[in-house]
Amino acid sequence: MLADRNKWGDAKRSAIVKALGEFVTVDISGDSIVSAYRKVEEISNGINMGKNDIWIAATAMIAGLPLITTDKDFNHLNGKLLQVFYVDPVIAKAP
Repeated sequence: MLADRNKWGDAKRSAIVKALGEFVTVDISGDSIVSAYRKVEEISNGINMGKNDIWIAATAMIAGLPLITTDKDFNHLNGKLLQVFYVDPVIAKAP
């Protein structure tokens, strides 16, 4: 396990367990995720978009959630299939 390998103490392990318990899960079984994937792929025709990014966008679509990212590869989807919020990583790191 990662925690064992990295020799995490009790406090760090507890923090991870708490954070994981607060995650929202999305049911991606069935045809809805496949249909959303195809829609993202169609809109992205001619745009170099990685397969993992397509799955991320499709998941946001079926969850009805905006996609917040530091990756500009999603910008072409904004307002078409979902709402995309791009966060400039340089500005996000500013004090």
